[in-house]
Amino acid sequence: MEIQNIAANLSNIKLDQFQIEQILDMVEEYIEANETASTPIIEHCPKCPEKHPKMIKAGHTKSGKQMYRCKSCNKRFVADTGQLTFYSYQSLSKWKVVLKDTLNGLALRETALKIGVHYVTVFRMRHKLLHFIEMILANDSVGDIAEIDEKYILASHKGTKLEGVDPRKHGSIAPKPGITDILVCIMTVVSRGGNTFIHTYNTGRPTDVNGYEFCQHIDKESYCFTDGINIYDWSLKKRNCGVKHLKLDEYTKTDHLNTVNGLHSFIESEIIYYRNISTKYINRYNSLFMIQYNFRKLNISEKVTKLLGMLRQHQQYFYIRQLSKESIFKFSNSIFDL
Repeated sequence: MEIQNIAANLSNIKLDQFQIEQILDMVEEYIEANETASTPIIEHCPKCPEKHPKMIKAGHTKSGKQMYRCKSCNKRFVADTGQLTFYSYQSLSKWKVVLKDTLNGLALRETALKIGVHYVTVFRMRHKLLHFIEMILANDSVGDIAEIDEKYILASHKGTKLEGVDPRKHGSIAPKPGITDILVCIMTVVSRGGNTFIHTYNTGRPTDVNGYEFCQHIDKESYCFTDGINIYDWSLKKRNCGVKHLKLDEYTKTDHLNTVNGLHSFIESEIIYYRNISTKYINRYNSLFMIQYNFRKLNISEKVTKLLGMLRQHQQYFYIRQLSKESIFKFSNSIFDL
């Protein structure tokens, strides 16, 4: 339906002109977002180094995907080369279901029943999606007024049987008090404006090196609040950032860590929602938490549309079989002997 027809129908409803204009603006934004999400973006020919190549349509694959021919090298390639659906037998509609169910935290078997594939296939599709998101957000940064803190969760070997290690029930507590290697350190920074960066570098307490690496994701000349830990100080000063350490009894209306503490509660609820997370995949899920937190004010349809638009603008060349070895958080299984 054209915008003019929608406007004509709205004029028959008891709405004033301002409300009609607001609705039409939203419709145009949704149409533009859908076009962005469905239009292939080909920055360069995958067969030759030609940037923004001149192309012509050149048939379809057996699965029905559009193919193009580069006029520079005269070779053909699939329209979704480097995209989420590249080298996949599953249709875009099925990928959208996986994306939506991942954002909703549905179990793999439920999604598998919806799209008619094995749950292992859904597992691989989900992790390809998470790896894409992780690569897109890898260089994100947070600025302005920011709060920095660490969130600790129990390490998990979910999905992997370890000899001599008993499975852990949900809600278990650490076998030893204090911050030990059985705890995974999730480093977090969130701006008062709402954007966040989340990453895990190690188990146990973070080191000065971890602090330096993490501070590369904080914009220069920002102002940061943190607790008593001082691993960020040197790096923040090098980036011309102000830093203030706070104790709980020193909180004021402006000087506090309430925003980052709210983020930690959000992460904890998400981990419960996903029925715990295997530690080796922690950074993939950290990226998902960033998306969920940054998009928290959007409904699920808006989240899916916006995320599809982001995925379309980035090209990643890897195969699903690589996901079991690449982008894995490495740690020693001996931590479970505690």
